[in-house]
Amino acid sequence: MSRNLALVILGDCMLGRIVDESLTALPRQLSGVWGDTLPLLQGGMADAAAGEEQLVAANLECAVTAEEEKDEERAFNFKLHPSNLPALKAACIDFVSLANNHCLDFKQAGLAEMQRALAAAGIAYAGVGRPAQAAGPAILERAGLRLAFFSYADHFSEWAATEQRPGINYINPESYSPDTLCQQLSAASAAGADLTIVFIHWGPNWKWRPSKAIQRLAHDFVESGADIVFGHSAHHIQGIQVYKGAPIIYSAGTYS
Repeated sequence: MSRNLALVILGDCMLGRIVDESLTALPRQLSGVWGDTLPLLQGGMADAAAGEEQLVAANLECAVTAEEEKDEERAFNFKLHPSNLPALKAACIDFVSLANNHCLDFKQAGLAEMQRALAAAGIAYAGVGRPAQAAGPAILERAGLRLAFFSYADHFSEWAATEQRPGINYINPESYSPDTLCQQLSAASAAGADLTIVFIHWGPNWKWRPSKAIQRLAHDFVESGADIVFGHSAHHIQGIQVYKGAPIIYSAGTYS
């Protein structure tokens, strides 16, 4: 087996509102979602001649549900109808990070439906559920490699997973336990992972630079075993740092 892998990681992918409406009206018009990048997502980033395989991962910035009851406390509520999940499959997206500020836009019922729909579609996810599930990794195998994907978010704290209520894998960059990070990320090595990737939805919108607290948390992720730290939420491109050999993308901006 080659062990040659092109890992494609996408920032915020929001397929709600007009995107969802367009997919419902014109379900075959997938280029309207992904544009000219669709062939790249469909394997075009891998060097096929060298036997390279491709894996695509993304932050899914919307619920996947037909539920109508939304969280009225939020200014924006985004959802993709489950019947439009083929848009993700067409882009060959293998994993989605769900710990973010839109996964519960349509409350607990919407979150539960999203989990069921993704599982039925064969799309792996992490970052939501009750505490143990939310904090645990999704394990994917490709090109003879085993990859562990974790998903965290620093907002909203009231959406944090509890034993009584499913929610997000919440972390506060200003107040967290490095020992807890080590314990959580050790699940990757326990699963025999060759690569550990941390997705994290952090910081406010429209900021060009990560805070000192976010930078410290990123370093602690690496110290705890992360090989890649992939940030999103700012809707801007932020800096990239290589810390102890591990790339930290502080914000990848908005993809769709």
